[in-house]
Amino acid sequence: MAEDKDAVPICVLSEDPKERKGNEKKPRDAEPQKLSEEDEYIKNQVELLVTRAGDSNPVLAATAIQQLIELLRTNKGGSVASVPKPLKYVRSMYAQLEKALKDTTDASVAVRLHDVLSFVAMTIEFPDGRRASLEHKLQGTQDDLAEWGHEYLRFLAGSISAEWKERIGKAEGVNHLTGFIRQIVSYMVSHQDEPTAVDLLMEVEDMNAILPLTDSHNHRRIASYLAAVSKYLTRPMDTAALRVVYDIYVKMESYNEALFVALQLGDRGLVKGLFEKCYSAPARLQMALTCARYRLYLEMDNEEEELLNEAMGNVRLSQLYRQVAEDLDSMAPKTPGDIFKTGIDGHELTNSSDSSFKLVCAFASGLVNCGFGKDTYLTEKGALWPYQQTENRLIATTAMLGLIHLWDHAEGLQEIYKYFYSDATNIRAGACLAAGVAMCGVTSPFDPAFGLLSDCVSSPQKEVSIGAILGLGYAYAGTQRDDIMELLMPILVDSDQALEVQCMTAFALAMVFVGSADEGLTETMVSCLMEVAEEQLKEPALCYLILAVGCLFLGKQEAADTLLDATQTLSPLIRRYTEIVVRSCAYAATGNVVVIQNFFHAIAENDEPDEPVENAENNAENKSKPTTKPTALNHKAAAVLGIGLVALGEDIGVEMAKRSVIHALLVDTVSKGGSNLSGRHAIPLAYALLSASNPSMPVVETLNRLSHDSDAPTAINAILALGIVSAGSNNARVASKLRNLASYYHKERFALQHFSVRLAQGLTMMGKGHLTLSPLLNDRTLVSPTALTGLLGFLHSALYCDKTILGKYHYMLLTLTPSISPRMVLAVDAQMNILKDAVQVRVGLPVDTVAVAGKPKAITGFQTHSTPVLLSATDKVEIASGKHQAVAAVIEGIIVVEEKPNVE
Repeated sequence: MAEDKDAVPICVLSEDPKERKGNEKKPRDAEPQKLSEEDEYIKNQVELLVTRAGDSNPVLAATAIQQLIELLRTNKGGSVASVPKPLKYVRSMYAQLEKALKDTTDASVAVRLHDVLSFVAMTIEFPDGRRASLEHKLQGTQDDLAEWGHEYLRFLAGSISAEWKERIGKAEGVNHLTGFIRQIVSYMVSHQDEPTAVDLLMEVEDMNAILPLTDSHNHRRIASYLAAVSKYLTRPMDTAALRVVYDIYVKMESYNEALFVALQLGDRGLVKGLFEKCYSAPARLQMALTCARYRLYLEMDNEEEELLNEAMGNVRLSQLYRQVAEDLDSMAPKTPGDIFKTGIDGHELTNSSDSSFKLVCAFASGLVNCGFGKDTYLTEKGALWPYQQTENRLIATTAMLGLIHLWDHAEGLQEIYKYFYSDATNIRAGACLAAGVAMCGVTSPFDPAFGLLSDCVSSPQKEVSIGAILGLGYAYAGTQRDDIMELLMPILVDSDQALEVQCMTAFALAMVFVGSADEGLTETMVSCLMEVAEEQLKEPALCYLILAVGCLFLGKQEAADTLLDATQTLSPLIRRYTEIVVRSCAYAATGNVVVIQNFFHAIAENDEPDEPVENAENNAENKSKPTTKPTALNHKAAAVLGIGLVALGEDIGVEMAKRSVIHALLVDTVSKGGSNLSGRHAIPLAYALLSASNPSMPVVETLNRLSHDSDAPTAINAILALGIVSAGSNNARVASKLRNLASYYHKERFALQHFSVRLAQGLTMMGKGHLTLSPLLNDRTLVSPTALTGLLGFLHSALYCDKTILGKYHYMLLTLTPSISPRMVLAVDAQMNILKDAVQVRVGLPVDTVAVAGKPKAITGFQTHSTPVLLSATDKVEIASGKHQAVAAVIEGIIVVEEKPNVE
């Protein structure tokens, strides 16, 4: 054991010992900085000039100020990367310069001192927030801004913007600022800083002032920046910006670029004016082809314009489309076995005698062989489908002939015409529908669709009447023809007609007059909604009448406010649903954040108000009793779909919507009340709308997860959404997942899911990979209202899928027809003949070149191909051949190509 030792106390000072003076460290800032000889010279020179600037002799002071100004100006060196040394030393003597200004009595000296103080003040932050730089410059020289350099002008532009807003808010004059604005804008444009000039003009609400400064070198940079910024402006600034872009392109005779802006504005008058101003035959032909792709038809009065009428009416589209298919060796028809990949998924095509299987074979065969004129199931000689298919499904089966003969206004209609004389009412109805579908997007001088269908509209057989009405809607979608309104309006206002006939008539008229905001049509449709009896509010066809009202105001924004007020008078069972559908259509593809937020609130709101505890027993008894009272239409599902519709067309908004809308899945777990309203099953449809014919991997994986959902409507819609997302792409990844789903849902109790899988397989192989459903044009910056209406018709049908496409209204699958367009790039000459020598093109990913200096490349990661070439949703194309040049700035669809004049 060690001995215990006593603790020894240690004395410690109560204060830390002070360091010795010899070891004290001086602050770093206290050390005097040694200046180089050059810096010392500049500092002494500045101090001398500032001192003399306050001299009582005005001549000496003026000379010193002028020398100081020459030291400070930075215009010779371009933009300031760092603070110039003279400015650094003058900045510390700002107070001395202000004193000199206060003491001077010479006006000319005071003016020049104000100039110097204005320049120096941009480097100083004043605690009171005053705009000293602008204040001094307003009292200085007014017309020498360009001499002070780029950075000073940018700073002054910001001060002018803030001053302008403040004075406008106080209702004070701003005329004293206009001179500065003109100088800054002129300087920025001449020095290739167009964004700063445009931003300043937008702040002072004078965007038209940029027009005189545009020339052949800068007009595309200015116009592209204005067009890009317009997406983030509120009304009416966005329209004003686009109108300036239109005027710039017209001034520079870039009529094809101006056409896209006119279409974006939705102004048919501007479009027609472009054809009157343009005298170049190739440019006019290209504009006509663009209008045809957008589904806008303007008849040319001059007989010499026959070629333009043919181009705008898509008269040659079928011929060119099939010629491309021959060049790509795609003409051989696909059988249902080829489509469903019999045996690959481990299961043969069972139940081949089942009517549902025959129907989905007809759907898939029509979609895959779309536009090719023949298939192995419906068109071959001796086909047995007219005798084997059940009566209620003959309409849709016959109507698929329209897809097979799509755009073929000659031979296709002849093949369909023989079914007009069938003894079966449903076959005649399907033939009427097929005739309209075949003529969708085609305007022939002989107008065969009107002649065939106008007499059938008033048929005593309801099915034939509906087929003819919808056929007219498809055939004349987007044409806004008054004779179609005169023909169909009496049916719409006839209260003796069946509700489904009125609903289909309204939808057909909406396709024809989409985005027209026609007052007469709107009042008539709203009146029809008001007159619907309460017991009929559960009729599934009612969704088409409500969608028709919304489509009349597609993209019209605040123009639908009066209509939204009118919806408050409707039955409570459809009021909220109608309001959301109309609002989503009105703000379609605008990216309006406020509207999207309102839709999220609608999704999250409680279905029923909280009830007192004492009424709980009574409520439980009431809920246990069966009721025949119709339930309210599911406004939450409409809100989910509305989020995708509003966000459409703007890349950042689309990605945000995809990330946000998936959270609607969580709403069901926290919502109160006993209502079964849910937006869950609409989530896949929102993804389908945002990514139509664009099978990106994240979207496909999300939909694949939802396709296994325990909620049957959600799973069915996810499967259909997979078909829409991959439509016309032949995407191998999606095809593999669909084959797996076919195996997963092969049991009888999953009949609807299995039907949906087979339909999605047909959509994936649509047109054998030559077609697209995307409504986006012009490098995904322009939305076609006609194509968007077709997509909305299908997606709203899918909200009630078991009662529409998979139920009573199979033929509403054909609402996709206006959305179908070729995804090819085909080069033609000025006579619209395919070029014998293929044109070399680069196909790659687009690069955002807006506000980028110089002449940057527009695409990256490209590969060189020869036309014709098929494009995916994200591809961008430019001409690679040194011999040819495209008339259009954006290469999509059918393009007019001419030889470069300088090539020997």
